[in-house]
Amino acid sequence: MDVITVEAIYRNGIIKPLKALSLQDNERVKLHIFRQTEMMPSDLPASDFAALRGIWTGLGDPTYEEIKNITYEIAEERLASLLAEFDESDDDG
Repeated sequence: MDVITVEAIYRNGIIKPLKALSLQDNERVKLHIFRQTEMMPSDLPASDFAALRGIWTGLGDPTYEEIKNITYEIAEERLASLLAEFDESDDDG
């Protein structure tokens, strides 16, 4: 038994492969469906991935201070968001 892994899209009740398959008309196949929940870099079309190549060129490595500041800002934003959610739920009850 040959196994072929194919990416497809489900639309209007039909599963449509994203690339042509080398199957005969009316050939019976068995499908195992795995939902793809998030895109990974390997899932990007080669042209999209290639378009990102080199975007960091010339920026150099971040300093410890830059990493610390960015991490602090992200933590502050997350904390503010959590506190806002807490305040909203406290107002409801």
